[in-house]
Amino acid sequence: MTHAPVANLIAWVNETYRMGPSDQVLFIASLSFDLSVYDVFGLLAAGGSIRVVAADDVRDPRRLLAILDSEPITFWDSAPAALQQLQPFLPGRPAPAEHSLRLVFLSGDWVPLSLPDALRTAFAEPEVIALGGATEAAVWSNFFPVAKVDPDWTSIPYGRPIDNARYYVLDDALRPAPVGAPGDLYIGGHCLATGYHAAPRLTAAKFVPDPYGGERGGRLYRTGDRARFWPDGTMEFLGRQDHQVKIRGFRIELGEVEAALGALPDVASAVAVVHGEATDARLAAYAVAAPDTRLDPAGLRDALAGQLPAYMVPARVVVLEALPATANGKLDRAALPVPDFDTAERPPYVAPRTPVEEAVAAMWAEVMDVGDIGVDDNFFDLGGHSLLIAQVVARLHADLEVEVPLLALLDNQTLGGFAAVVEKALVEQIEQIEQIEGMDDDAALQV
Repeated sequence: MTHAPVANLIAWVNETYRMGPSDQVLFIASLSFDLSVYDVFGLLAAGGSIRVVAADDVRDPRRLLAILDSEPITFWDSAPAALQQLQPFLPGRPAPAEHSLRLVFLSGDWVPLSLPDALRTAFAEPEVIALGGATEAAVWSNFFPVAKVDPDWTSIPYGRPIDNARYYVLDDALRPAPVGAPGDLYIGGHCLATGYHAAPRLTAAKFVPDPYGGERGGRLYRTGDRARFWPDGTMEFLGRQDHQVKIRGFRIELGEVEAALGALPDVASAVAVVHGEATDARLAAYAVAAPDTRLDPAGLRDALAGQLPAYMVPARVVVLEALPATANGKLDRAALPVPDFDTAERPPYVAPRTPVEEAVAAMWAEVMDVGDIGVDDNFFDLGGHSLLIAQVVARLHADLEVEVPLLALLDNQTLGGFAAVVEKALVEQIEQIEQIEGMDDDAALQV
């Protein structure tokens, strides 16, 4: 990285947000984290000061809150998870009429929809700015001032480029995606690094020629993010390309699952991950409750089942006190606990009531190696997946000589519900046979 992109960033922040000698940042970032570049050089360039936090205090949210309340801190800059750890302690203190904190920067990860309003209430209306970009584009290259949070948002928008940065949403052939259509996000302009040290192949793969900038030798940085443009030019971040996964043939955007879970009542933050590989891959989601609320994992999963396609509903939803974070304050996905997928939280047992329910229960038990399947048991909760659906449908055809579409089990996931579909198909088949037997030969041939 040369000095010019960093100088551009510092000038943009200091001019846009009126940074000056009276400003002080609460410095909690690691020196190896790119946020520290602005916290140190940006504040000093503006004549401000840096309040360095001791290592033990960084890990103590109550201590950080006490520093914010008792010292002349005007600026907070961190990943959302680092500030979110303070959120449970905010309701326990009276909201101050005045507070020195005037500016909050949040970047590096999804910003929970509930966090900006909580900060404004807790710290006497500071300005909250969501930022994005990449280390390869000098820390931040886009921003969004978060005013009123729209209840229809699934996430805080990515916003617009800073000075001397350009953004493109392109398809696989580097053609601009239509407004509203998702695509791959690229950054151009005078904010880019020169490349990766001693890694020419990686540099060539990530920094590609810019066909749109009109400058000789211009380049675009391939961010690895997915995004789309709104009609007004605002960018919406849709997640990482490497967070788009396939589970048994279905392509799943983890960001969509996280957004749906995060939008449910009383959910402060959410994340989705895949555990296992190939046919053993299972989707899990994790949720943190808003202050003074409790979350029911089964209720959250039921709510998601009402909003998402069946293949996108997590096999388990786990409620955590807080999402694990790395030393840089980013979400530590590797530290998320692996749920027990083999022990399902099953409803009270109700024995099959009809011959069809008994037959379907026996098929489910055989293909999933589960015993005593009740009327209210859910196929997917028991470990079912799309490959096993095909086995069930094949068994129905072989044993009961009835045709049931694959989607029937996705739409009717309990034993009782699916058995009712099978029974209806059997009745219709019998009625059709009786109808044919009552016709003369010519009419029967036409049927």
